[in-house]
Amino acid sequence: MRVDEQSRSPDEQAHIAALVDVAKKMIAGELGPIAGARKILELQYDVGDSENDVFLPFVGIWSEADTLVVGDRSLFADEYLERVDREYADYDERLRPSIGDCCRALLDVFEPRLT
Repeated sequence: MRVDEQSRSPDEQAHIAALVDVAKKMIAGELGPIAGARKILELQYDVGDSENDVFLPFVGIWSEADTLVVGDRSLFADEYLERVDREYADYDERLRPSIGDCCRALLDVFEPRLT
């Protein structure tokens, strides 16, 4: 066992497991690229390697999708929501062909860290 593996807390291990799970669900098509990127970035600072370059594609997705409504939709007009929903679906569909490679790169880094 490497030293860095010995120093991982149970919480960090749980976050790594959650990160790996999200990436696998994205590859399987069970979780879309935008929703998955948001989940990955929610976990980024809890896995002990937040500055790893494998997170950069997900940061880019988050940045491009930050205006898309997620959460309390009651605050927005129906017309706006319809337009944003179309934009979300279009962007999500454009991401699908390349998101698998991003997820596999993430898995290459973090899956071996599961003990």
